[in-house]
Amino acid sequence: MANKTILKTITVLVILLSSGIVLFKKLPKWAAPVHNCEYKLGQLGLYFMMLSENSKAIDANWCDQIVVDFFGGTYSDEVCSLFSCIEYVGEKRQSTYALNRNVVGQKQFDDDIVILFDSKKGWNSVGGPELLAPENNKGEGCYVLFGDFKTKFIKTSELSKLKWQ
Repeated sequence: MANKTILKTITVLVILLSSGIVLFKKLPKWAAPVHNCEYKLGQLGLYFMMLSENSKAIDANWCDQIVVDFFGGTYSDEVCSLFSCIEYVGEKRQSTYALNRNVVGQKQFDDDIVILFDSKKGWNSVGGPELLAPENNKGEGCYVLFGDFKTKFIKTSELSKLKWQ
């Protein structure tokens, strides 16, 4: 009987937590949900990490490089949505991230150098701070993927401190 009670309690907790009902006023930092933009940027970081581990340099046509190398060149809606934090209904090949022009052709990176960052809409966008788009996040800042393949939200007031080369 006690085992059934424990099982029911665990089941209820799993349902509550997975449905987004929070039992605390504020979740611990480790349990906070990851923002969709940060998640997608992290996924792109995994592809860059795999390229790096296979000694392949990042191409200026980085979006196409990922689609070809990891998705067999299939530009499906699902694949293309990986490149955009904002949903562009009916528009394929739109990305809200840009590649730091200083990492094109490189295979290894300093941990604190910018690799990818929030940018204006485009495809295979390559540039620097001029393409930063804090407006994608209500003007509060930008999501950035660094050379150690970790993502972080950088407040607008801190964007000028990013390392680009």
